[in-house]
Amino acid sequence: MFELKTTSNEYLVNLYQLSRQDQSLHKVLLAILEDVPLAANYFKHIRHIFKTSEMLEDYATYAVIAKNIEKRPGNFGSFYYEQGQRQNSAFTNTTKGYLTSRVLRFLRNYGEMGEPAYTELASELLLAFRDDQDATKPYQTADVSYHYNSTTRTHIREEKITHFDSYAPFQAFNSILYKNSARYLPGKQAWKCIAPFVPCNPTPTSREEAYPHLWSKAPEEIIALLANSKANRVHEFALKVFTANPTFEAQVEMQHVVQFVRAPFLLTQQLGLTLARKKFDRLDPNKELLIAMLESSLAEAREQAFTWIDNERKLLLSDAEFVVRILLVTRKETHEWIRSFLASINLAPAQSELIAAKLITHLISMEIETEEDRLLLRQLSDTLVNVFSSTLRNIHLQVIRDMFANPSEEIHALAGKILLKHETKAEDLPGDFLALLLQSGNSYTRGIGLSLLGQFSDAALLAKKEVLISFCISPLEDVRSAVRPIIFRLVQSTPDFGITLIDLFVPAFLMKESYEGLHEDLLSLLANELSGSLSTISKERSLRLLHSKFKSAQQLGCILLKKNIKEEELTVAELVKMGNNPTQEVRIYAWEAFKRSKEKVRAEKEEALKLTDSSWDDTRIFGFDFFREQFSENDWNTELLVMLCDSVREDVQAFGREMITRFFVADQGTDYLLKLSQHPNTNVQLFTTSYLEQHATDNYEVLQSLKPYFITLLSQVNKGRVAKIRVMEFLRKEALKNETNAHFVLEILKRVSASVAIAEKAQCIALMRDIQSHFAALQSLLIVKPYSDYIKA
Repeated sequence: MFELKTTSNEYLVNLYQLSRQDQSLHKVLLAILEDVPLAANYFKHIRHIFKTSEMLEDYATYAVIAKNIEKRPGNFGSFYYEQGQRQNSAFTNTTKGYLTSRVLRFLRNYGEMGEPAYTELASELLLAFRDDQDATKPYQTADVSYHYNSTTRTHIREEKITHFDSYAPFQAFNSILYKNSARYLPGKQAWKCIAPFVPCNPTPTSREEAYPHLWSKAPEEIIALLANSKANRVHEFALKVFTANPTFEAQVEMQHVVQFVRAPFLLTQQLGLTLARKKFDRLDPNKELLIAMLESSLAEAREQAFTWIDNERKLLLSDAEFVVRILLVTRKETHEWIRSFLASINLAPAQSELIAAKLITHLISMEIETEEDRLLLRQLSDTLVNVFSSTLRNIHLQVIRDMFANPSEEIHALAGKILLKHETKAEDLPGDFLALLLQSGNSYTRGIGLSLLGQFSDAALLAKKEVLISFCISPLEDVRSAVRPIIFRLVQSTPDFGITLIDLFVPAFLMKESYEGLHEDLLSLLANELSGSLSTISKERSLRLLHSKFKSAQQLGCILLKKNIKEEELTVAELVKMGNNPTQEVRIYAWEAFKRSKEKVRAEKEEALKLTDSSWDDTRIFGFDFFREQFSENDWNTELLVMLCDSVREDVQAFGREMITRFFVADQGTDYLLKLSQHPNTNVQLFTTSYLEQHATDNYEVLQSLKPYFITLLSQVNKGRVAKIRVMEFLRKEALKNETNAHFVLEILKRVSASVAIAEKAQCIALMRDIQSHFAALQSLLIVKPYSDYIKA
């Protein structure tokens, strides 16, 4: 509200005048003054209020402004520029220094005159400070100087470290607390530490404040400081004065003891506990004190409160409002003790109902905003369910409806817990109750809704089977998990329901899952709760799942393979396809089936050999070993052996060449030669050359069939060198035998000589020259020019 500069802020003065007659308004004004900036258009009115409060001896207002004057930085000059226009600086460093000195002078005058007003003003100044807002961090400065030593003719460096404690910049604060201190010394800008004291050193037990004799006559101010101050330094000072003046204790009332116990500082809490033990009346126990002790961070205070409540249980527990208030204590240790204590006693039914009603009313009206609110809500929920369970069994359903009206999902969860214990059957509850629980964004609340659903009879659940099916494929993992026990129960009593679910869910595995984890959860559901219904899935659907691109579908197919499909029903082609499955378990199944079905494999040899061309190394290795060991010479034929060599995989080609070599039949050599010559792989082409001499020599018809092989091989660039050498040598021998062969070879050489590398082109030219020399009548692209050796004269 103070970022917007209005034309006039005189309302602050008017507000101050009104607050003089209204204490609640005065508190509001003090909060406003804490945040008002000491800037242009504000400071004039703040200064007016400051001087007025000094004159009227309104020390609370005076203290807040005095603290802010010291806390806020002043401007360096008497004017500044804003949007190009010169503006007068209201709060300069000079003004700040003057007003700070004025406060110190005001204090000093009261103190030197021995006026009681000194402690009134000083206590208000001290109460204006809070550790969480005003405490500054300790720091240090270094003053370095150099001195010349004429004896050693060197400069000696001297460093003087000055330490400054927290609150050091606040002159009035330190003047009140430490004017007679041996630890601190006033400085121009801040109070500094006197060596050897440094920040964090232990606090001395001796008194250090200004005008101690005046404080020894001010019990009301000291008690007020202990009860209300939020600064640890102030509590240390006030405790010293209180301890030094035993007569002050007589003026401490029970409300002060409560405030001492609630103080944020340990020493004051301990003082409060000591006074509480002296002033506690067992016949009329102060309930505010007990609640303050239960909330205290001091374990000893909590234990004392536990003892007093236990001893006076009859008197204290008759007050339902008190029981509710102690249950609203957020401290975990305290609430656990209260819950255990209440569980160990028998409250009258009427009292129990009253307490439960008050707690629920409080919960319904709660606004859940902070983590502390959520902690309290969880604690109260557990206490209600565990301690007041018998009362909640017959609570009116309208109360639960009111709980559902609260927007908090945590309240909905509590309502669900109450419904779980309610005497009304789950299936007789209003339908909107269950819907609210199941649609909650809180997983625990949804779990309660599913637990209620599980209490339905089988007939009632089957009537809601669409709801159950939607839960099985819910995007929420916890819902999918929680519905499974219900599904299992229904399938046991109604097997047809399981078949219905199988028919609905199996197709989902053949599609991409809508959200992560759906396939996995459905697989678990089918493999466990619905395992008895899997037998209805056909072989064809099982195999389709097995070879799906989705992992979960493959896993389901693997389960069905073992559960539903008999090995003898599988064809060799289906086993070969299993050998190429991504799931190793399925591949192993195929291998074992091959071993047990040798005769079936022999009957479909061509299909079975496809196992060796699997994309999985382990399956190919198994296939190689299987056919080496199980197939004899009678099982192989030319087509099968050549089929192996026709593979694009080198290890399969190598296996094919191995088998051809092992089971070669001379009568079929020409057949091997012609079929192998058609393979584009260089290794197979090289292997083919080994059959040329034996099966193509002096056989013009075979040569004609091998023409594409020769052209393809010799046209390759930078590969198949050994095969080329063998072919060129074979062609040379055949060409020189007769003119027909020579003409055939020349046609090949014409095709390849223009495209091969230089070294191979030379071989082609040399062969063409030799052919032309032997058969002059044959026309060739080669023109031979005779030449004579040139000899230099």
